[in-house]
Amino acid sequence: MKIKKIIVLSLLCLLPFARTTTKELNELDTYIQFKIERDNIPGLALIILKNDQIVYQKGYGWADIENQISMTVQSNFCVASIAKSFTAFAVMQLHEKGKLNVEDPVNKYLPFQVVHPLYPEEKITISNGPSMWINFSEGDPKITLEEWARNYFIPGGKFYHNEGNFERWKPGDGFLYSNGGYGLLAYLVQAVSGLPFNLYCKQNIFTPLGMLNSSFHVSEIDTNTMASMYGFGDFTDLEKDLARKNVNVDSAISQNKTFPLMKYSSPELGAGALYTSANQLSQFLICLMNDGNIEWRSNSEEGNIR
Repeated sequence: MKIKKIIVLSLLCLLPFARTTTKELNELDTYIQFKIERDNIPGLALIILKNDQIVYQKGYGWADIENQISMTVQSNFCVASIAKSFTAFAVMQLHEKGKLNVEDPVNKYLPFQVVHPLYPEEKITISNGPSMWINFSEGDPKITLEEWARNYFIPGGKFYHNEGNFERWKPGDGFLYSNGGYGLLAYLVQAVSGLPFNLYCKQNIFTPLGMLNSSFHVSEIDTNTMASMYGFGDFTDLEKDLARKNVNVDSAISQNKTFPLMKYSSPELGAGALYTSANQLSQFLICLMNDGNIEWRSNSEEGNIR
């Protein structure tokens, strides 16, 4: 989903910038300024990591155009599908604890059965369906993760679609980027752990890493840190659904202007709609750089990252 609010978290851990010389940083800064102007990016947050430390950080552009609030690495906004990394991390945590086995059929752990309608005897493969986008809403999700999962995967459910929710190939024979699959993984974490998915992430990922202003629920984010999000007409139908009320999207697009989007969420939490900031995401990246050791911060002198 191309929403014109992006975050560059050094995943720019590129070797040429690992030494962070003045010349290299100036070159990087020039390139980012060029991209912002060329691609109409309202704001961008950059962090460069070396080993376990932040060695460079900078905000570019606006966190809020209308109110002229500058972007910083503390600015908090929806990072969309970066959420999938946290869902996968949560699943692997439970695997390492022996709560589940990633080689097992998903139905072993669910309170209902998920069956591919064309291959009912096979392990399932799940992909995007046509009902994914209709669940976006302003603020917190309007239905629970469990309600969404049951209605999406059980025949007869409100969001079930035997052609749109499943691929034509036999499970295990193909691959496709899958929001629906990650929504189901999030529900799997919830079913196995006995905790709501957002609470599981808060207790087992966000809090241990000092990500105290991160959540899948908009209502839990400090409003003073919230950046705005903007569309630019890349995905007109979706952006019209996400645009703030009383925004004339067609007029903005015709004038080649950005337009503000609502602070949205959806019930399939594990697929997207995580709200966090660049400096908080850096703590998760450092954790991954330390072989996924969630306790790495306990041996450091750094305080909580807001």
